[in-house]
Amino acid sequence: MSKFVLTASSTVDLPLEYFEKQKIPYVCFHYMMDGIEYPDDLGQTISFEDFYRKIEAGAMPTTSQVSVGQFIDFCEPFLKEGLDI
Repeated sequence: MSKFVLTASSTVDLPLEYFEKQKIPYVCFHYMMDGIEYPDDLGQTISFEDFYRKIEAGAMPTTSQVSVGQFIDFCEPFLKEGLDI
């Protein structure tokens, strides 16, 4: 049986507590709001309450994909440990 790591992205719609409890590493997508880029880090940088409050006030968030470099930086440590992803 091969060793592997189960990973996810921040877009899987699960709470931070689930990732922490299950020890699932995740890569953050990003979004722009009011000219500021935020990581979609499951409410750590900006709370979900503040996020939706800004939208109610007229802010329009736009999303972005994860860059190739970010995926490499995210995956490389697991591969160096000999884990499949």
